[in-house]
Amino acid sequence: TGAGKPIPITLEDSTPYFDATIEVPNQGDVGGHFVLDTGCLCQVQLFTPFVDRHQLLTAFPHAKQAGFSAGAGGATQEMSGKIPAITTTGGK
Repeated sequence: TGAGKPIPITLEDSTPYFDATIEVPNQGDVGGHFVLDTGCLCQVQLFTPFVDRHQLLTAFPHAKQAGFSAGAGGATQEMSGKIPAITTTGGK
């Protein structure tokens, strides 16, 4: 019910994924195959390989450092910024 629309989700090794594009200033839409993490307290979380590949820190110069954490994979700097839009693109 409501104004929402269903989106295609695939299960890969019991992990739900969906395809979407994010709007990036001066680049247009950048597509990806994203994990649907219902346990995340964030709206959208993008990791370093995707951010670096699409030069998102350059595209979003107003992003601010939002935290720092460390674990088995090493240190992580968290950045926060606003993505103008995210749009689902259908099945894989």
